Amino acid sequence: MSRDFFPGMGQGVAERTVARLILTEQAKLEWAGTTEVRLNPNDPRYRIWWSALNLTFPLLKLTDDTTIKFMGRDPETRRERWADVALRVAEGNTSLDPNCFDLEDLRYHIAEGTILLSGRHLQHGDIRQKDRPMEVFTNCSTAMFRSLTFKLLLSGSGVGSSYDDDLITVDWTKQPKVVCTISDSHADVLSGLITGYMTPREARHLYRDDEVIYHRVDDSREGWAKAIEVIEEATHRGLTDHVIILDFSDVRGAGSPIKGMQNRPASGPGPLMGAITNVARLRGSSMAPWKAAIFADHYLAECVLVGGARRAARIATKFWKDKGIFDFIDLKRPLEYRGQPWDKVDELAGDDTYRPSFLWSSNNSVAVDDEFYECLRVARQSRRLGMPLTDLQAWAWDLNEAMKRRQYHDLTGETGFLNVSKLNVNKEGLDRYLLQPFAGSAKYQTSSYFQRMQIELAERVLAHSYQFIVNPCGEIVLFILGAFCVIGDLALFHAKDAHDEELAVRQITRALIRTNLMPSIYETEVKRTNRIGVSLTGILEWAFDRYGLSFRDLIAFDPHEYMTDANGERMPAPTEKALRFWLRMKHLANIVDVEAEQYSAELGVVAPHTRRTIKPAGTTSKLFGLTEGAHLPALREYLRWVQFRSDDPLLDDYRSKGYPVRELKSYKGTTIVGFPTAPVICTMGDVVTAGEATPEEQFRWLRLLETFWIGREHGNQVSYTLKYDPKKVSFEQYSKVMDLNINTVRAVSVLPQVETLSYEYQPEEPLTKERYEVIVASIADQMAEDVDKVHIDCAGGACPVDFNK
Repeated sequence: MSRDFFPGMGQGVAERTVARLILTEQAKLEWAGTTEVRLNPNDPRYRIWWSALNLTFPLLKLTDDTTIKFMGRDPETRRERWADVALRVAEGNTSLDPNCFDLEDLRYHIAEGTILLSGRHLQHGDIRQKDRPMEVFTNCSTAMFRSLTFKLLLSGSGVGSSYDDDLITVDWTKQPKVVCTISDSHADVLSGLITGYMTPREARHLYRDDEVIYHRVDDSREGWAKAIEVIEEATHRGLTDHVIILDFSDVRGAGSPIKGMQNRPASGPGPLMGAITNVARLRGSSMAPWKAAIFADHYLAECVLVGGARRAARIATKFWKDKGIFDFIDLKRPLEYRGQPWDKVDELAGDDTYRPSFLWSSNNSVAVDDEFYECLRVARQSRRLGMPLTDLQAWAWDLNEAMKRRQYHDLTGETGFLNVSKLNVNKEGLDRYLLQPFAGSAKYQTSSYFQRMQIELAERVLAHSYQFIVNPCGEIVLFILGAFCVIGDLALFHAKDAHDEELAVRQITRALIRTNLMPSIYETEVKRTNRIGVSLTGILEWAFDRYGLSFRDLIAFDPHEYMTDANGERMPAPTEKALRFWLRMKHLANIVDVEAEQYSAELGVVAPHTRRTIKPAGTTSKLFGLTEGAHLPALREYLRWVQFRSDDPLLDDYRSKGYPVRELKSYKGTTIVGFPTAPVICTMGDVVTAGEATPEEQFRWLRLLETFWIGREHGNQVSYTLKYDPKKVSFEQYSKVMDLNINTVRAVSVLPQVETLSYEYQPEEPLTKERYEVIVASIADQMAEDVDKVHIDCAGGACPVDFNK
């Protein structure tokens, strides 16, 4: 038995991101017992045959042979059903521990939907998993060098980076002169797709009187990252007067299949050449080193998105005491807002003119700490008494006010607060990075000089006032130097009973720990922490189905009873009615701890430093129509706007079926399609949407989740975007709520629920019930929804990153 995908949206998500196109049962018989198949690469049907055979029989050897006859027919294929996905993913995960006997139990819970491993696992997982690098299966990571950030983005990982002054060791304004070249016989040059670049021969002739570093870029994600490493290393060496000639002649052309990504089309070398050309413009700039680094990361992230199959999610943090912090909080703002009084910003933000933000590939947060909030506390008291503030108190006060003003009036919720003092950290063993490089693997080997750069950076990080930040969605604590997180969801709403819930908790804990056994570029840090994140999704459905509790029932409190929350603060306790649910959640959280420690001991690895989290769960929740992670339903009826490449043949079909379609102006070649959506939770009873819950109610919800699921020890954070209606909440009210509550939780993003013109589109556009029904009635068929972009993964709200700002 297996659960079915949620009709419409869930089926569409599966078909575009999870369900592989494999041979039919009848077609499989033709290849039964075969160990090797030879295909002619000149066959017009080569690509579809290679893909069908490779995805159906992962262990089948496929060999190119130009002497073999063409197939002469298309393969008979079908999309995987969820039962197929469950078996494939379970086989891949359990192959990581040859001594485990979890295959059938893990398969069962995935098939029933009680375990929803992240989309990375659902897409790539199969029996070959043990032979692949871990970074392909990780949700998020951190990196401090531009080359490593780029490498991880290319692998599909979201990346967090700190841009603190003390941690920037490479000044990109002092890079060598970088020249991108390509052979005039390259397919993209011949087609006219790439123009305006010299050939390597022409460049060598032009710069024959200069000190030249020539590098031939390899056709792989490691090769692309190595090209950035070459620039980064030369910049650190101080070779500003040198010329680096990068030769892209070996990189496959646009549209060529990428076999390691289910034959998805390659972008060709053009986007990377363009990105490096942009990065090269930083040379000679007067901007501060931290700002040059953030610009370089943005240009490279932009290039990753162009590939069409990978995401480019980032978080950029900067310490509140840095002298450039006020510049940092203005970095993404539209130019038209800067220097304007706040009533003028309100006017500009509310008119019909589209004013794009800048550096849109990252969420930006200011790293604050307990000292920051102590400065605010004393400053608030001193101002009330008419006493003068110290310089540091005035700095903290002004920064806090400036951030709240921008969050509210710009209608973007940025820049956010990240309280690094509340993160659950374990520093044991960090001093090893003073003796050995923290990054590198057999597949991605760094130079000896770059390894020394790593040790230099480690010295700075360990001497810094803090050593940990978070991933782009904010739910996992990670070492600044470089670390990974592996996360998976429990959809306990799908469990049959309490026993089934507990078995699912044990199985997902074991599955995530097994993932950490894979080789990776951060293998030393993975072994040091064994960090995992057992997450929850569909929480509201679970509470209503099992306990008959609505959102407001769950957050109701007993005015006579108090408790201590996960951060050691006093808060009102839940009512007796709600406490049954919260104590059950706590019991399951304890099972995570027990299973994590027992299984780690069996494997001979360290017990995970952190174990529980709540992630956005955008894609996986959509498979079965669940509310996403900790989020309330955004709206009762809305259009889900989804990105497509403008040359996607599906667009004409969508138009003909009646779906709203709109081409974006700010990102060439991108078109969005609107899918009418009505969440299932809205049919289950007393529903509160994100815009209907008050900020105070949402802060209490977060504190309860942190207390009963995350816990004081071994817990990460909850990824959550608190939404509010600025038409109902004034700035004075917003400021008061933030000051009273922001330091009571470990992490939160804030986003007004409005149509903001700093973003060319929002993932969710409100609809009246009448308009929703008109749009649905005009659509003849429900078609596939493409959600293979991180802004859709995070559209529950926790990652308000829009790739077209």
